[in-house]
Amino acid sequence: MGLKTIITTSNFSAASRIKKAAFGVSLISHLLLFISIQQFFPEIWRTGELKTYKVELIRDAIDDIPFEQLDEQSGENSIKKIVESDKGSEETISLDTRDKRYLSYTTVIKKRLASFWGYPKEAKQKLMEGKSRVLFSLSRDGRLTNVIITGSSGHAILDSEGVDAVKRSAPFPRFPDSITASKLNINVTFDYRLASSEK
Repeated sequence: MGLKTIITTSNFSAASRIKKAAFGVSLISHLLLFISIQQFFPEIWRTGELKTYKVELIRDAIDDIPFEQLDEQSGENSIKKIVESDKGSEETISLDTRDKRYLSYTTVIKKRLASFWGYPKEAKQKLMEGKSRVLFSLSRDGRLTNVIITGSSGHAILDSEGVDAVKRSAPFPRFPDSITASKLNINVTFDYRLASSEK
């Protein structure tokens, strides 16, 4: 004669209570473990503010460095020699550039141009206005090597004044050390606007 297991409602409720108690103990123990890890290893949970770093290159990257030749050249001067040889390049910038390499030099050029540039009397009388864009080139010693009009104002007299102002301003100061190019092309806009037409 076999034994029969009689399952009663009270057995179910006891099993349910045991499961709930086990779940509660497990939850509390995990919570305590989490808190103790947080106290003993605070750097893991650090939620400080993220920092942002700004990196600026002080010159264009040199893509064509002959690294195979570096061993043949003398230690710390090797890169310097390659950079010096790269000075045969030319660069084109705007007179309004924000690049720190050129900022001090373009400030000097702006002041020099402003002292030699004016609004032609005939153009004022005829109420001529416009923007003349000029590109001029300088060698490292500040010598003017070329000047051309790249955008006409629509009036020859205004365009000529911009070109003449550049020519009268020459020669310019030598390039500072921050400018590594041997030739600098500078874009400048001469804005001829009568005061009465300003908004």
